[in-house]
Amino acid sequence: MNLLCVSLLVIVAVMTGALGCPSDFLGISSSCVKVVIAAGIGERPVSWKVAREGCKTLGTDLAVMNVSSKVEHLSAHIDEVFPKSSYSFWVGGHKINGQWKWVTDQTINLKSNLWVPNSPKKDHRITFALLVPDSVHRRWYLNENGDWASGYICEIF
Repeated sequence: MNLLCVSLLVIVAVMTGALGCPSDFLGISSSCVKVVIAAGIGERPVSWKVAREGCKTLGTDLAVMNVSSKVEHLSAHIDEVFPKSSYSFWVGGHKINGQWKWVTDQTINLKSNLWVPNSPKKDHRITFALLVPDSVHRRWYLNENGDWASGYICEIF
């Protein structure tokens, strides 16, 4: 391989990130994700549907948070970029006909330790999933919510 080819490979790697992610996305657990703050302090938060539309305009969809290492890495990134924030972020979990699924149509494991303890509730009318900080356990969890969040997380599939 000549010097020009090596230089081009280095330039492409820098532009796309280690996992081939676009420069404004973060490479985490074999995925490319983008954390979007849709509403700052004092601004009106967004619904899950508006968040999903926001991801779709980027050519992505709301993120699937089905692996603990992915949640841990993303949580560390959020804690670093937005220290001590109380932001919550829409992710791609939603309830369809009483069954929790990711936007990729995969069934969500409701017994996973990724959920806030004692969530999601079986009889609850709430139908969308969030990634939320928990100061008691000092970690981020999936939680159910039906109204608003200050941000969302998009993923390239």
